[in-house]
Amino acid sequence: MSKEYRKAKFGEYSKGNYEFIFDCGDLYLRDNVSFEDDLKYCKSIIEIQNPNNIKSIKAHIKYAIPTEENINQMKDTKTNSYDLIEKDNLYWVELFDFNQEKKELRICEEIWFGYEEFNKNIIKELKDLKKIYFFGRYFADINGFN
Repeated sequence: MSKEYRKAKFGEYSKGNYEFIFDCGDLYLRDNVSFEDDLKYCKSIIEIQNPNNIKSIKAHIKYAIPTEENINQMKDTKTNSYDLIEKDNLYWVELFDFNQEKKELRICEEIWFGYEEFNKNIIKELKDLKKIYFFGRYFADINGFN
């Protein structure tokens, strides 16, 4: 895949409530997969949107991953495409999440380290932040399970 595969979807659903969904393509079909490059892309989009007075914010990356059956089908048909079935092929990596219910910023360690200034700017804008919770990167299916 030589074309740009990343797409960002941004929404401010009501004043101070933000959601960022980053579609970073298919991990099997992409050339030169780099989570670090994906993080830089996500960070740049969030900085352009410049969220402020944040009551809630959520950011995650969406990836497609073929099943074993998909891979076998591609080998048999000698193609580089498969039928994308949301429940079987889509996975999410949560970057961060904050809301007024818990007043807790949940943040992936990988977007914390190396992006300190970016994170400080986001944290300064969070309303009523009480604590920060760090977690490691994980892939969850559309139901939130690994």
